[in-house]
Amino acid sequence: MVELPPSCNSRTASPSGHEGEAAGADGPPSRVTAAASAEPPARYVRVAAMEAVMAERHRHIFDCGHTPEKDRGRSLAHFARQLARQGIAVTEYTQFNRPHLVRAHAVTLAALCLALIDRIDADTAEGK
Repeated sequence: MVELPPSCNSRTASPSGHEGEAAGADGPPSRVTAAASAEPPARYVRVAAMEAVMAERHRHIFDCGHTPEKDRGRSLAHFARQLARQGIAVTEYTQFNRPHLVRAHAVTLAALCLALIDRIDADTAEGK
């Protein structure tokens, strides 16, 4: 059962302790009643794709030396060319039905997107 803070409960509880009964049995269920009967949302969902992308970005930084500081020295056109190459690789391996290679190149493509976003954010922070 989901416990709501007192500020969320604008209605008073009935003598039996159930929310929404004070409004009458013939009325529609209140939002408080619906929220209390629902299962609590999951607090953690494992997302393998996101973990793979972050691991690939980590590899770019620590194994290849593509740190955000060094990426600032590269032009946006450089990133665009790398993204285009990876995108072409994804489409080619898709065409030949090689899902493991499609995934590998898609992960690299996403990691490059993160590097590009970091590069753009760094420019924005510097006021360029």
